[in-house]
Amino acid sequence: MLRTAIIDWRIFQYESGTDEQYVLKEVLIDWCYPFDFKPTDVVLNLGWHIGAFELYAAPKVHTVITVEPVPESCAKIKRHLEINSIPNVALFEKAVGRYSGKAQFGLGCNNGHNGLIENSEPTDDIIEVETLALSHFFQYPITKIKCDIEGGEYEIFEDVLIPDSVNEMWLETHTFTEEQGMKHDRL
Repeated sequence: MLRTAIIDWRIFQYESGTDEQYVLKEVLIDWCYPFDFKPTDVVLNLGWHIGAFELYAAPKVHTVITVEPVPESCAKIKRHLEINSIPNVALFEKAVGRYSGKAQFGLGCNNGHNGLIENSEPTDDIIEVETLALSHFFQYPITKIKCDIEGGEYEIFEDVLIPDSVNEMWLETHTFTEEQGMKHDRL
């Protein structure tokens, strides 16, 4: 069932009992990304889901650059930006990957979360998406990075030099396996 929440001045529509409701609570109520935002910041948001982070960050910064490949999620964030009159979000309807190109993207893989997958053919649950390397976004004056890409952060940040302009990063990481734990430590 579609519900509407109003938090401060933000209008957020979500499906009750889904991860949409969880993300609303996580970002707009619990403030799990306690950035020290400045009006001049350019924030790179990797994994925008349906827009809670944009509603939280965009009014406080110069620009939010968002990257999300799932068409349904893109439509929802566009609706949230429109109904909240938020103009300073640049949308990239692509995935961030280790390289620019094309990749398979699983809808509902990784324990119910979306993410890049390898060696799979397109199906109803696997779509082909365009990818942009993380370094592509460093042509912009990025000052902050928020990353929630369901375990993919290990690959995209490996061997990447973060520009000096970036003064704050918040990354969600996964450590369900010993291998992920080792990658987490390297990251």
